[in-house]
Amino acid sequence: MDGIVLWSDEPGQRLLIWCEDQGGLAFYDGTQARPAAAATAGDLVHVEVPGTGPLRRARDVQLLKPGGAAMATYLLLREAARTQP
Repeated sequence: MDGIVLWSDEPGQRLLIWCEDQGGLAFYDGTQARPAAAATAGDLVHVEVPGTGPLRRARDVQLLKPGGAAMATYLLLREAARTQP
């Protein structure tokens, strides 16, 4: 499925991904199958997210479009910050 990288610590090492299925966020920790091709916040990616549950682990991350969702990422994170208590 496709998704947007909302956060990364180092390019391609650990990622938090908002997936198109609108389920829980998916986490990629850099140890699964394929490296994340230096994905960073705002990139469009394709990922495999097997199984269900509260902690979804992404694997086989493929970079689709660097910066392809930079504005969406910015707006989502800005709104999240405004709604925090």
